[in-house]
Amino acid sequence: MSVEEDEPMTAKRTQRDGVIVWAPSGSGSAAAWTWLRTLAAWTATAGCALGCTDGEDSSATSEGAGEDAPTEEGAEAGAEGGEATAAAVERGALLPRGEVHRGRIIEIWLDPGGSAAVSLDSVGGVRLWPELPPAQRELAKLEPVRLPYLEPLSMSVAKTADGEFIVAGVDTAQSSRVIAVEADPDAPGSFRMRERFVLPPDDPMLELHVLDGGERLLALGVDHSLRIYDAHGEELSRFSRYGFAPWQLRFCGPPEDLHMAMVLAGPTRLQRFSLKDDGVELIGEPYAVTLDRGPNHNDLALLPTGTHAAVLRRPKARGVEWSLEIHDLESGAIRVMWGEGEIKLRPRMHVVDKDWILLEYGGGNGDWIDINQGAVIEFEPDPEAEPDSPEARFQLPKKLTELPAEARIEGLRVHLPDSEGSVRRRASVTQGLRVVPNGNALVFDPLRAPTKGGEGGAVIEAGAEPDQHYRLTQQSLAPRAVAISNDGELVATVSKDEVIVEDIGGGTHHVITGCAPEGEGKWDAMAFTDDAHLLLVAREEAAICAWREEKTLSQRELPQHYGETIRISGPGAGELAVRTEYDYDSVSIELLSFTGNALPEDELAELTRTQRADWPALDSSKKTLGRDALGNRYSLSRVKTRQFNIQGPKVGDDKPPVRKLRVGDDKLEFLEFLPSPNGARVAIKHKRASEYDYYRYEYYYYTPPKTLSVWEIGPNSHELAWEIPAGWGLEMAWSADGSRLAMKHQGELLVIEGSGEIVFSRETRGLALEEHPDDPEAAKDDAAE
Repeated sequence: MSVEEDEPMTAKRTQRDGVIVWAPSGSGSAAAWTWLRTLAAWTATAGCALGCTDGEDSSATSEGAGEDAPTEEGAEAGAEGGEATAAAVERGALLPRGEVHRGRIIEIWLDPGGSAAVSLDSVGGVRLWPELPPAQRELAKLEPVRLPYLEPLSMSVAKTADGEFIVAGVDTAQSSRVIAVEADPDAPGSFRMRERFVLPPDDPMLELHVLDGGERLLALGVDHSLRIYDAHGEELSRFSRYGFAPWQLRFCGPPEDLHMAMVLAGPTRLQRFSLKDDGVELIGEPYAVTLDRGPNHNDLALLPTGTHAAVLRRPKARGVEWSLEIHDLESGAIRVMWGEGEIKLRPRMHVVDKDWILLEYGGGNGDWIDINQGAVIEFEPDPEAEPDSPEARFQLPKKLTELPAEARIEGLRVHLPDSEGSVRRRASVTQGLRVVPNGNALVFDPLRAPTKGGEGGAVIEAGAEPDQHYRLTQQSLAPRAVAISNDGELVATVSKDEVIVEDIGGGTHHVITGCAPEGEGKWDAMAFTDDAHLLLVAREEAAICAWREEKTLSQRELPQHYGETIRISGPGAGELAVRTEYDYDSVSIELLSFTGNALPEDELAELTRTQRADWPALDSSKKTLGRDALGNRYSLSRVKTRQFNIQGPKVGDDKPPVRKLRVGDDKLEFLEFLPSPNGARVAIKHKRASEYDYYRYEYYYYTPPKTLSVWEIGPNSHELAWEIPAGWGLEMAWSADGSRLAMKHQGELLVIEGSGEIVFSRETRGLALEEHPDDPEAAKDDAAE
C-alpha cells in the first residue's frame, strides 16, 4: 500500500474489548501503521490460533510481506528474534490483568469447584477471575484476567490440580476455542495463555465442556453428536445414534463424582450416560418428562445422586404457585410438592445438594425446599400409548389442590441479596456459593443448607445461610477534570472526591486523599504547576497540592464562578481566570496570578473587554476561539465556514500576520479550539453545519455528530493527524511541547500521542470489595437488641 506524504490521514478508533487502535482509513502516517503492527505482533505471540500447525511460524514470510520483509542486514538479528519469538510462543502470550469489564456483567460461569469463574459483559468482553471471595479477599489477587474471546455463546472453565485454567468457549458463529491460562512464574500476579485447539465454524458446536481437570472435553455438535476430545483437540470418540437427538447436556455433582445426562427432544426425555474408556456409555432408558415450556437449564435439572431429576413447573403464568417434581430415573417413582412464591415470576431453581433445592423468587427472598417432602404419586404409563403422547408421561392435575394434602409444603424462607426481577435469572450456585452478576458488580453469597437431625429428620438449624455476602464492584473512573505534565509523562484526574495521578513512564498509580476541598464543592479543574505540584480549582476555592506528599501547600477562597481557565507560565507560576457572571450578555472575568506554588490572598483583578479576548474559553464574544503560549490567536473566518485563521502576535506598528487554514470540504460549525502551548498542533471539536429540511407544514432539524480532529501546524503547511467522534464529557489538555494530548472522553481517561497512538487509557478505578449483611433490616434489629 502506498502512502502519499502530502495526503492527510483520517484515523478511526477501533475498540474490541479493551484493544483500542487508531486505524488509518485510506492513508496515514508510519507511526499509526507501527501501532497496528504492534497489535498484530501481540496476536501472533499468542500462538497459532487459526491456520497454523505445530512447528509452523505464524510470522509473515518475505514474500508478500511488503515493507515488513527482512533485509540482508537484518538476517542475523532476525534469526535471534526468531529464537526469542519461539521461546515467547512456548511460554505463551502475556494476558492483560486488572482490566475490568467495559460494560455491564451479564453472565458468569463457575468452575466445578466454585473457586474460579469466567464472566461476560454487555459489549462481548470476557474475563477470568482466578480467585473468588470469600476464600480470597485481597484485591490484588482478585483482579481479573482479560481473555481473547469476544461475544461467546457459552463458556466452560476448569482449574487443574497444578493451578492451570482450561477455558473453552463457543462463539456466536458456533466455532470453538480452547486455551490454557497459567500463572507466570517469572512475574508474580501475571498470567500467560497458550492455545490448546480451535474447532472451525464448519463443524459447529452447541456446547463444549471442560472435564476431568482439563484432560478431556465433551462437545455437543449441531449435528446432535457427542464428541470427546483430549486436551490438545484430538477427537477420541463420537457418539451418534439413530433416534437420538440431544439438544442439551446436564451435569451435577463434584468433579470426582460427576453425573451426566443428555436432554432429547420430541418428546422431552432425559438420557443418563457416563464416559468409559473415552467413549459414551448409556445408562438405562430415556425417561420422558413434561415441561410447561421448552427444555431449559432452569426447569429441568439432574440431582447430585445421578439417579433423580427435578422438574419445575408453573400451573398459571400469572400466578404465584409453583410445583416441583422429583423423578426417580431408575424406578419411575415421582414425588410431587407445591407451594407459593413471593411474586408472579417463575422461580430460579438452584440444586444445592442431594436433599435441598433453593427457589429464588426475584423479590429479594427465596425458599429452601426439602426434596424428601411432598407426596409420592403412583404413575403407570399406558402401555398402549404412543411414546410422545401425554398418556405416556406424568401429568399434573389442572388444579394443584387436587394433589394429596401432603404435597402442599412450606419452604424455609430466606433473604437473598441482589435477587430482583430479571437479575435472578443470572444467578448461579456451585459448591454452595451463589454468584450474581449485577451491573458493574459481582455478588458472592455463601449458602449453607439447613441441617437435619431432629426427631423424624426434622430441621434442627433453620438459619439457612451465613449472615454476610460480598460485593465485588468495578469502580467507574468518571473523571471530572484532566491535566498533563509538561513532558507528558504524568496525567492527573479527579474521580469522586480523590485526585488520581498516573505516572505513564513509570507505570505507577497514585491516589491522593490528602488534598480534598475544605468546602462542600468538588475539584472541577486542575493543572500541573510543575511535576510535583497541582493547582486544583473548585467552584468557590483553589489550592496547590504537593501530590507526592499528599499535602496542601496553599489554599484560598474564590468568588463563585461558572467556568475557569488555567494557564501555566513557568515552574510553580501561572494565571487562573474565572468567569463570575453567567449571563450571556453580562460577562465578568477575574484574574489571579501566582508564583512559587503559592496562591496570594489579594483580590482578583477584573479584566477589560480587550483583555477578555485572551481567555476565549470564558469570553462570550467568541472573537477568539483559542490562544497558545506564543500569543497566536485562533479565530473563525467571517465568510468561509470551511477554514479558520491563525493571527500571530503584533510586532511594532505592523499588522499581525494572519494564516488561513482550510480544514474541510463541507460547511463546518466550530465548537471548541485547543491549540498546544507551542502552537505545533491544534485540537478542534466541530460538526457539519446544521440544515433545516422543510416538508409540508413541518420541519425536521438534524444534528450532525460531533468530531474531534487534531491538526499538525507546520511553518508553511498543515495536515490532519487523526480524528475521532467527540462523545459526551470531552475535556482536553496538551503537554507543553504538544507531543501528547490528555482527555476525558465518555467516562474514560486517555493520553494520545500527536500521531494518534494511545499511550495510556483508564476507564475504571479498579475493584472494591465490600461485606454486607444478607438482610439489612434484620441486622439493624439485632444491633438494636
